[in-house]
Formats: sequence, C-alpha cells, structure tokens
Amino acid sequence: MDDPEITNPLAKQLHERKDAEDAQTGKNLLEKDFIRKGQAEALDQLKGIDSEIAEYVRTYTAQRPATAPHLRHVPNRVIADMKFAVTFELIQRLGESQLRVIVGLQPGAAVMMAEIPDVETTEWWFQAYMDDGGFVWRDGQGRKFNNSQIVNSAMRALEKLL
Repeated sequence: MDDPEITNPLAKQLHERKDAEDAQTGKNLLEKDFIRKGQAEALDQLKGIDSEIAEYVRTYTAQRPATAPHLRHVPNRVIADMKFAVTFELIQRLGESQLRVIVGLQPGAAVMMAEIPDVETTEWWFQAYMDDGGFVWRDGQGRKFNNSQIVNSAMRALEKLL
C-alpha cells in the first residue's frame, strides 16, 4: 500500500506488515467461520451418508449373484460377510467436526473368526466445512469431497477386500 504520508522507509515497511497481518487475521476468522458452519451441518450430512450407504446395500443385494459376499447395513456402517466393514464415524470436537472413515476388518471379527486374516485397514479423516459454495468434507490437503465421493471411495476400498 502506497501511503503518500509515509515517507520513512522503516515506517512504510511496518505499515505494510500491519496491513498484511490484518488481512491474514481476516482470512483466519473467515476460515474459522466456515469450519463452524460445517460443524453445524455435519450431523445432517452424516445422515445423508447413511442414506447413501443403505441405498448402495439395497442395490448391491438386489443385483448380486448368490456366490457374491453378503452386505448388511447398520447405522453408519456396512458389514460384508461378517468379516469386513466400512464405518463412518462423526467426531465432534471443540469448534469443528470430523468424519472418520475406516475400511477393514469389522470390529467383532476376532470373536467370529477362528483365524483372523492379515488385512490392511484404510482410514480417512475429513473436516466438515461450509463456505459460500455449500457443504463439503475437506481432507488433510484441503481437497473438497461431497458425500457421494466419500461413500463411493469407501465402497471401492471394501470391494478390494472381498
């Protein structure tokens, strides 16, 4: 910012630094507001995810051959042949909400199976976020995803285990 009243180079540099800090503070406040709005919407979005996974299981079950693995939907979870699961868990934290998606052995597999297979667990974290473009889930790199993208990715990861 060129201010004609500031002629001292040091004063001008301090003034420019103050302007930059003020702009960054504004960006930080806006970012916090988007995260807060995302948190307010996160539970409804989780219900939307649960509806999508229920529909996925219904469609899969209607189309699957008899030899294909059986999928079962329980709230926020898909269980495959009582061995594997996809779990969608909403974590509420102070000032934000995060969606944790886990694909791997289902939690009770050790009780139901004589021999537990060596299965790599896939885990994703997404932050609830709502800006002027609407609600999205953001990953750790700031990439934005909608509910369908997350459900489709999770179900593809589950299919690899079957």
